[in-house]
Amino acid sequence: MATTQNIPRNNNFNIMILLCQCLGISNINSTPNISFSEGVMASICFFTVFHILIGIPLLYMETVISQFTSRDCIDIWKIRPCFSHVGYILILWQIIILINNHTETAFFMHYLFISFETPIPFSTCGPWSDNYCDVISYNYTVNKDCLRSYYPPSYCEKLFATYPEYQYWRKSLVKHNDIFYITWKVCLASATICGLVYLCCFKRERSLRWVVYILVCYPIITSALLLIGSVLQKGVINKYQEAFSLNYKDFFTKFRFSIIIRRTVYNLGIGSGLAQNLSANSSFRTPCLSNIVICVVICTVYNIITISTAAIMTCPYAYELDDSPDAIIKAPLSFIFEKVPRLLNRFDNPSLYLISTFSCFTVLGVCCNVLIFYNLLEVASTRCKTIEKYPAAWILSSIVLCYAFCSEIMYQYRKGKNYVSLYGVYSVIAIIGLLVVIFIMKVIRAALKNKLSKVFQLDPCWGPKSEILQRSRAMFSAQAMTKEYIYRQYHLQAGIIARQRKSN
Repeated sequence: MATTQNIPRNNNFNIMILLCQCLGISNINSTPNISFSEGVMASICFFTVFHILIGIPLLYMETVISQFTSRDCIDIWKIRPCFSHVGYILILWQIIILINNHTETAFFMHYLFISFETPIPFSTCGPWSDNYCDVISYNYTVNKDCLRSYYPPSYCEKLFATYPEYQYWRKSLVKHNDIFYITWKVCLASATICGLVYLCCFKRERSLRWVVYILVCYPIITSALLLIGSVLQKGVINKYQEAFSLNYKDFFTKFRFSIIIRRTVYNLGIGSGLAQNLSANSSFRTPCLSNIVICVVICTVYNIITISTAAIMTCPYAYELDDSPDAIIKAPLSFIFEKVPRLLNRFDNPSLYLISTFSCFTVLGVCCNVLIFYNLLEVASTRCKTIEKYPAAWILSSIVLCYAFCSEIMYQYRKGKNYVSLYGVYSVIAIIGLLVVIFIMKVIRAALKNKLSKVFQLDPCWGPKSEILQRSRAMFSAQAMTKEYIYRQYHLQAGIIARQRKSN
C-alpha cells in the first residue's frame, strides 16, 4: 500500500469522508422505525431541530481539535496521563462497530442478490415455511376475523408469524430454533464485502478518493428516487394523512431530552473517535465549521427522506388490506428484513423497488465498512509501518471476528429471549465500565507511588504535531510573551528618550 502523507486533501474529499461517517446504517434501520411508532411529523421536526442545534456543535468540537493538532483519537487523549487509555478503548469500540456493520451489510447484500430471482424467495412460502405460512391469503375465516373485524380474536396477535417474510428471515437465514447455521449465499455476500473493502482501501487515500463519491451519492440519490416512486403507488392518496399523523400526543408521552440527544449522537457517529481520526489528516486551512454544517444538513435531509419513504411505503399495504398504516410498523418484526420486503411486495413492479432499496442499503453499509477500515488502517500504519505490507491479515481478522459476532447473535436467538436488542446496550456498558476501571487503577497506582499530581498534570508536549505549528505555539507561551513584552517596552522607552533628546 502506498503512503499518503504527502498527498494534499481537497475540501470536497474532506466533506465526503465526514458524510460517510454521518450516513450510517442507523439512518435506515432504527430511525424510521422509531419515528413511525412515535409520530412521523413530530419526529421529523424534532430530529431536524436537534441535529442542527446539538449535532453541529458536538461534531465540530470533536473534529476541530484533531484538525488543528493533527492528532488522532489515541494521541488526543494523551493530554493527561490519567486519560491516555481512552483512545485505545475507542479503537476497540470502532472494531466492534465494524463487525456489527459488516454483519448487517452481509444480510443486505444477500437480500439484494435474491431480489434478482424469479420468484423472489420471501414473497411466497417455501420449504423453510410451516403449514400456517401466509394463511391470511387463502383462509377466508382468518382474513375476516383478523382484518375485517373491529375486535379481532386473541389468536390474531400472532398473525405476523405467518408472514412469508417473517418465516424466511427467522427459519431460513438465522434459524434460531436450530444449530448455528448461515446459508452459503450470506457467506458469499460477506466475502464479496471483504473484497470490496479491500479494493477501496488498496492504496488507501488514493483509491478511496475515487470511490467515496459513489458510496455517498448513490444512497442519497436512490433514497430520493424511492421516495418519488413510493408517492406514485396506489393507495397513497387515501392513506397518507394517517401515515403522516399530526397527532403529537404519542411523541410527547415518550419524549425525553436524553433520548433525542442520544439518537442525535448515535446517528451522526459522535463519540466513536472516527471524526477525530479522519480530521487528523486534514489540512490546517480546511474550513472545519462549514464542512460540519454541510454534513449535518445533508444527513438531516437524508433522515427526513428515509422517514418519509418508510411512512409512504405503508400506504399501499394499508390500502390493500383496509388497515391503518401503523399496523405493520408496530408489529414486532425486523424493519429492514421483514417489514420492508412485505411493504414493497404491494408495489407495482416490486422486484425493481426491492433491488433499488437493498442496493441502497448495501452501498450504505459498504460505505461505513470502508470508512472504519480505512480509519483503523491509518491509525495502525502511523504506529507500525509493517502493517501496510500485510493488508490481507486485516481482511482475515475481520472475517474471523464477523463469524464470532454472528455466532453470538445466533446463540442469543436460540435462547428465545430479547437479548439481541440489548446487545448494543451491553457493549456500551462494558466499554464505559472498562474506561472507569482503568482510570481508577491508574489513580490508585499513582497514589501508592506518591505521584498522584503527575497523573492529572497536563502533558507539556501535547499540542500540534506539525513543527511549524509547534513553533508558533511556543511563541505564545507565558515565558515567550513576557520576553516579547519586555523587549517591546525597552524599545518603546528607548524611542521616547531619543525623541526627548532630539527635542531638547
